[in-house]
Amino acid sequence: MQTPATHSRKHTQKGATAVEFALVFTVFFALFYALITYGLIFLMRMGLQHAAEDGVRAALRYPAQACEAALGKPATEACSATERGEFQYQARMGQAHFVAQRQASWMDGWGAPVVVVSICQMDASGNCAAAEVKCDALHGSGQTALCDLTGTAPVCGSGGAAACRVVVELEYKYGERPVIPAVPGFGILIPSTLIGRASLQIDGRALTL
Repeated sequence: MQTPATHSRKHTQKGATAVEFALVFTVFFALFYALITYGLIFLMRMGLQHAAEDGVRAALRYPAQACEAALGKPATEACSATERGEFQYQARMGQAHFVAQRQASWMDGWGAPVVVVSICQMDASGNCAAAEVKCDALHGSGQTALCDLTGTAPVCGSGGAAACRVVVELEYKYGERPVIPAVPGFGILIPSTLIGRASLQIDGRALTL
């Protein structure tokens, strides 16, 4: 026969068990959410970095098509020195943009990363000087991809501080397009932007071939 005191203790134990379960579930859910969310963020960040590195290496390859063919010139007409120089920028930056975009295309289902490709002249400290040209828009694909250029094309030398630098940067706005919705309390710990950036020095003689 249960006494009132025994019945009261059972209700107290059930209540304590429910509270303990709620606390343990909250802790394990937070750990599971953090593991999945930050693991995915780390994967995306590394993917952007690898795409930037592959893109910047693609800019060092000699263009697959000739200047005359790219500009649609007749067989008897050759490109001028100015046209050849501009074509080298268009082709090399186009390749960098296309390769970087392709390597990061597995994220397109959530939102395509923004790709920025630029070539700038290096100052004495190794940073970009004022003269800089960027890829404004990409036309074509594969080895025939060309960029529309914007900005001032730098005068690139053949070594040291006179050389130029190719910079490829990919940006994904994770705060605007999160793959996993933010849970209250975790939002401040999740980065708003993921960036992958890579750069390589390029000899100015390669831009005048």
